[in-house]
Amino acid sequence: MARADVALRLSATQIGGAVIVRVILSFCLLLILTACAGVTRDNAKALGTEGVSATTVLHDQTLAAGKTIGALPEWWAVGDTLACHQMAPGATRVACIKGAVAPAIPAQLAGLQTAIEKRTTALAALNAAYQDYVDFATYDAGAAMQSSITDAVGSINAFSSAAAKIDPAFAALPAISQQFTDRTGDIGGLFERDSQERQLLKASKDLHSVTDHLKNALASEAKVFEILLNQLSVEQSNVYQAFVDVGLISTSDVLTPLLSEVAPGIKFSGSVPAGSADVISAAAIASVQARARQSAKASAQTYDAALKTLEALSQAHAKLEANQSLSFEALKAQVSDIKSLLSDLPSQKPKPSS
Repeated sequence: MARADVALRLSATQIGGAVIVRVILSFCLLLILTACAGVTRDNAKALGTEGVSATTVLHDQTLAAGKTIGALPEWWAVGDTLACHQMAPGATRVACIKGAVAPAIPAQLAGLQTAIEKRTTALAALNAAYQDYVDFATYDAGAAMQSSITDAVGSINAFSSAAAKIDPAFAALPAISQQFTDRTGDIGGLFERDSQERQLLKASKDLHSVTDHLKNALASEAKVFEILLNQLSVEQSNVYQAFVDVGLISTSDVLTPLLSEVAPGIKFSGSVPAGSADVISAAAIASVQARARQSAKASAQTYDAALKTLEALSQAHAKLEANQSLSFEALKAQVSDIKSLLSDLPSQKPKPSS
């Protein structure tokens, strides 16, 4: 009987030991698996830093686009008002001027301006989120991270909705469902580092979704922008012609910038050769149109560069989330490209001092 009791006790001890071993093994396996389910702080910090840089220049591009397209109402008003000079003084001319100085804003332009305003807000929020991502990878800034992601998600959803209203072919993507919540301090001790690395992964996925939504909505905004940009080029020629018609400028004034490029320091003679007025006028119109096309092309190229920048940023997130080696050369190149294009835009160049 005693031997049986001893045997039972040994069996129970062995079973208990086996259970403990299994628990320990499971615990170790859990650590291994969770370690693979996160991202390192250094990689997260590097991506966040590049995200700050990219969204800063994208914000600048958005402001430049708004400034460019915002010129249309002024050009319409000036061109149409000056055209009233063809009417004889009187009530009809007064009515013409009154109607021209405050042109109605077409729905397409108003919608585009709203979308650009929403994108400006969204990029400011996304820029703040990337900065908080850097901070979160550096120290415990989970609360700020959660708040900034919430702001970025909300503002990007708003921009996506605005883009859907101006482009019938674009269906607004489903609203982003935020994954990140501030839980880095919940567990503490042994799991605290692992918890933060997994939270960094969740935050990256949220920022990744925001970036992709932004890219898709921007593609629709770009299409509408290009349509109105073509109209802007036409209006530029119309306003020039209105200036000439009312005698504010001469055709040689328009050709002066070209002369300074091909023959610096040389000035036109004061008199127009007899019989050459029509030729000079045609040359001036050709110059205005060519410069308008050049300006429009540069503006459109900033959109292409912005889309490529967002694609490069999205790919960086994908690599981070897959624990692949990170390289930011493509992203840095696109950021540099946008900066260069923006510096060449006429609207971004400093005005000459008086």
